[in-house]
Amino acid sequence: MADEEVVVKQAAEQQQQGEEDEVEELKGFDGLDSDEEHFQEQEEPLESEAPIDTRIFKMGWLKKKGGGKVQRGRHQGSLFARKNWKSRWFVLRDTVLKYYPFQTITGKEKAIGWVNIREGVSVDWDAAEPTRFSLTTDERVYSFVAPTPEAASEWVQQLTRSINRAELET
Repeated sequence: MADEEVVVKQAAEQQQQGEEDEVEELKGFDGLDSDEEHFQEQEEPLESEAPIDTRIFKMGWLKKKGGGKVQRGRHQGSLFARKNWKSRWFVLRDTVLKYYPFQTITGKEKAIGWVNIREGVSVDWDAAEPTRFSLTTDERVYSFVAPTPEAASEWVQQLTRSINRAELET
């Protein structure tokens, strides 16, 4: 969990540095030098004003089981589909869960897959296996293993919040 906090802090610092770099690039255009303080105040939105899709709610390493689709309530998948466990870096932004083969700080790099968290999506956590949880959509059941029961609990809580947000938006 400490590693995730460090990564989130690094992402925030990187975003702040990017904003400062933009201000430096714009200096000297249209009298911006004399109005720099006003420009910086306007550039830093309040948390409630920040676009929802730019906020990262959770990120970290999980193992994801490959393969399998759901169709009409029944599990389907090729007999030859990969069903092994792969470590992936997951980034949850509002109602989108993206995954990568490598660790990313911003979550803006090209993902190898993503899940749209919306109404009708459910998350399940098995107390008998506290590091495992699943996310069920109309198309597929995604199975995950977290490094610790605490990490699994945090993921389930954040995914549940995203599902609730999606239901409020509809």
